[in-house]
Amino acid sequence: MLMQRNKMMLEKMGKSAETYESVIKPIHSFQTVEDFFSCYTHMKKPALYPQGAYIHIFVDGVKPMWEDEQCKDGGRWVIKIPKNHTNKIWEDLVYNMLGEQFRPENEVLGLVLGIKQNFDIISLWNKSSQDKEKVDQLKEDIQALLEKEPMISLEYEVFQELLNAPKDKPEFQHRGGFRGGRGRGRGGRGGASHHN
Repeated sequence: MLMQRNKMMLEKMGKSAETYESVIKPIHSFQTVEDFFSCYTHMKKPALYPQGAYIHIFVDGVKPMWEDEQCKDGGRWVIKIPKNHTNKIWEDLVYNMLGEQFRPENEVLGLVLGIKQNFDIISLWNKSSQDKEKVDQLKEDIQALLEKEPMISLEYEVFQELLNAPKDKPEFQHRGGFRGGRGRGRGGRGGASHHN
């Protein structure tokens, strides 16, 4: 039995008029390892999803949106990775999240995998962006898990900063913004890393 009920969702790029929530489709809800694998083993590997697809695995009751009540004071570690390593890195992170291996306990809200053209993005969402000790501990855990895996970059983004960013700046569109709508929550910006 897992410590928390979780849910898996798939998001595909829709028309610009669609709301962010309307393009996220629930796939499965689960609270046991067996229940998770009953769904996951029938899903395509991440490498087989088209560019623009996003896979979300979140604690049940948490919406993958920066404005969500449980996310609004949080942030995310954004991992930019080579496409040929996506499958393994994604699975390692998912297993560690579901197995409660990230410290501190109950800090991780979810994972998002974003399929890009030349690389992929995985982001690990957490509750407490202003608690440096918790943020740094998560970074240590991610780095230890991916010690022998290639990463293009690892950076931290604070949701309140993303929400308050000027929307007319070009880089805003690379920070997970949903093409002018409220309810942003995608995997991470596509540009270069600005800070660790």
